[in-house]
Amino acid sequence: MTSMHGFGLGIASKNTSGEILEVFYPQPLAHLSGAVASAIEGVSGELDDTSLAQLANALDQAGESGLAQIARQLINCQETVVATALTENAPPRDVSEAYLKLHLLSHRLVQPHGTQLEGIFPLLPNIAWTNQGAIDLRELPQRQLDARLRGEVIEVASVDKFPKMTNYVVPAGVRIPIQPGSDWALILVKVQPSCTRVLLTSTRAPRVQEWSKAVSPPESGSARARI
Repeated sequence: MTSMHGFGLGIASKNTSGEILEVFYPQPLAHLSGAVASAIEGVSGELDDTSLAQLANALDQAGESGLAQIARQLINCQETVVATALTENAPPRDVSEAYLKLHLLSHRLVQPHGTQLEGIFPLLPNIAWTNQGAIDLRELPQRQLDARLRGEVIEVASVDKFPKMTNYVVPAGVRIPIQPGSDWALILVKVQPSCTRVLLTSTRAPRVQEWSKAVSPPESGSARARI
């Protein structure tokens, strides 16, 4: 393999039917080539501890020590560990690919128009975002009852397809005042002469169309982010 659009090792949340609800990728990679692309060729889906150890060694040999360290940290993880590979820049096919693309955007590894997002909205399930993580809406009533029986309360922050971006990624060099109803969609950066403004806008009602200098953090001036 000579190149790859993106790759990530992530921790996935599932419902009781085994369907993936969301994925957290701590250190996604974009535009891979050479030895690193060869090291992760064919790596995808759920990974066990043995596969993670083998992948970590392969990544070390390829010179990608950062992701190798992540792979070792994921060994013995109590949650589902997944590897997601984007061999080409195509629309996401499942929840894992959709979340990897959102991570690539939010880490400013790709520009919004640099990765295809067609079909992402109907692809993502509507989820209850709670203090106990992502919960399938069909399972929420029983989870709430179970919590009450333990003398606990499940706090539901929102019900939406997109979670709060700052629970996954906090871009460097920006301010992010959290507002009620804020959700994770696309990072759109509008560079002005005196400052860089990062607007985290909803895909349902985008407010800014311009994008510039998204891959590198702001070099100077103040930066303000709004959701």
